Amino acid sequence: MDDLQDLGTAVLFTLDPNWFVSPSFTAQPMRKIINYRGTADVLQSEGALSIFSFQATYTLTDRTQKNYLLDFTRSHKGRLNRFWIRHPKSYFTLQTTAGTGSVVIYVDRNEFDWQFQGYERLYIQMGNGDIITRKIDSVIENVPLNRLEISFLPALDRDINVEDNNTIGRLYLVRFDQEDFKFKIITQVQSEVALRFVELNREYGSI
Repeated sequence: MDDLQDLGTAVLFTLDPNWFVSPSFTAQPMRKIINYRGTADVLQSEGALSIFSFQATYTLTDRTQKNYLLDFTRSHKGRLNRFWIRHPKSYFTLQTTAGTGSVVIYVDRNEFDWQFQGYERLYIQMGNGDIITRKIDSVIENVPLNRLEISFLPALDRDINVEDNNTIGRLYLVRFDQEDFKFKIITQVQSEVALRFVELNREYGSI
């Protein structure tokens, strides 16, 4: 059973991309063009935050998945509604088992403590497909043990074991970056669609 916490008013998009088709990622620096009146000088300034863009192909293997996606795109098209997606690559490597009731996980150092802004969410995808989501409260670097201590609330409702090879990654607040959704029909029940997302990095504080 999923344990979805700290998602606010946005829902989680739960389909997994087709890993046989490599997803693409881009970071687009935020720019502001300034033209000083009476001069030909133009200043292009880049913001500290970058916009995260992501495109992936989704293969729908049954009518349940297809109906889910059709309903989801219908309610979120036109770039009107924001939602969460899971970054498809594991971002954190668990060092030790986190038992039921834990409010911290220990992961390998990866410089995430330098990037941490206070609004980030993580997800843990279990081997059976269950998903756990949490808002990260703090990140502490432990150099002697070569790890990061990531804390959150509420506490975990189950064990997260190292040997289970769970995926632990980042959640991104996004909108669809397209108006049309084109499905490629493969069989009577199987179809394929490419989806584009753009991160809403200025809206985390309002969710």
